[in-house]
Amino acid sequence: MNNMLEEYLAERTVRLMLPRTLVFGCGCASQLANDIASPRFHHAMLVTATAIQKHAASVADELEAKGLSVLVDDSINAEPTVAMLEHVLAKARSVPIDVVVGIGGGSVLDVAKLVAALLDSEQRTADCFGIGKLAERKIYLACLPTTSGTGSEVSPNAILLDETDGL
Repeated sequence: MNNMLEEYLAERTVRLMLPRTLVFGCGCASQLANDIASPRFHHAMLVTATAIQKHAASVADELEAKGLSVLVDDSINAEPTVAMLEHVLAKARSVPIDVVVGIGGGSVLDVAKLVAALLDSEQRTADCFGIGKLAERKIYLACLPTTSGTGSEVSPNAILLDETDGL
C-alpha cells in the first residue's frame, strides 16, 4: 500500500496559492483603511450585500477619510450568477478603480475576487471557467469575511452559477 501511495504522490505536485498577507483579530475592519492608504490607491470599489451594508458603510467612510473615492455595490444577496458578476463588473468599469474590497460571506468575496481579476482584463467571464484559467490579477484585492467556514478569503477559487449551462 505504501508503494502505491508513493507512486501516486510522485506523479503529483501540490501548489498552495494563498494571500500574501492575512490579518485577523479585533479591529481588522477599521485597520483596512490604514492598510490600503497609500499613494498608489485612489479609487476603491466595495462589494458587499444589502444585509451588511451598514457595517460596510463604516469601512467606506474610513476609506474616504483616507482620501479614496469609494463606489459601493451591495447587490450580491444570493449565490452569485454570471449575470450578477457582469452587472458588478459593468458598474466597476464605469469609473476608475484601483482596489477592490469584498466585505461579506463567500458569495460576496467570490464576486470581489472575480471583479479584481477581470476588471482590467481582456478575458471574458466564460473564459475563466475551470482551474488556472485567469491570466492575472492587476487590481489590488482585500477580503473581509463576515461568515466563517467558506474560506473564500484565502482561496484562489470563486464559484458562480452559470445560468446558461445550469452549472
